[in-house]
Amino acid sequence: MIAPLLLNTAVNLVIGIALLIAWRAAQDQSFSRWFGWAFVAHAINPVAALIWQSGAGLWSVAGICALIATAMSALVLWMVGVSHLAARPIRKTALMSGWVGMLVLGFLLLDAEPRAILASLAAL
Repeated sequence: MIAPLLLNTAVNLVIGIALLIAWRAAQDQSFSRWFGWAFVAHAINPVAALIWQSGAGLWSVAGICALIATAMSALVLWMVGVSHLAARPIRKTALMSGWVGMLVLGFLLLDAEPRAILASLAAL
């Protein structure tokens, strides 16, 4: 189980770094910066999932919190990237309130089955 998660992390890091390098070469295409950071954020998810599944009390709680925070952050980064791709950037206040709202929703749903929450996030 660890090998596919590490492969997922490596692929996300490579794609994220490649997009960030592409953005540095053409800074007028700001969407690639946001997509790059979204992939880098997704690279943290498998590591957080392993920590969560370790079942070691406080580490497990830290793992699920990191999993929710990085998943929500990556979704927000994807939305920002799409808005820049459409040449309709999101205002910073709307961006921050949306991110905080998604984090609060994720942590409120924490009492529900975490796997169901993650599956619904993956469907987004």
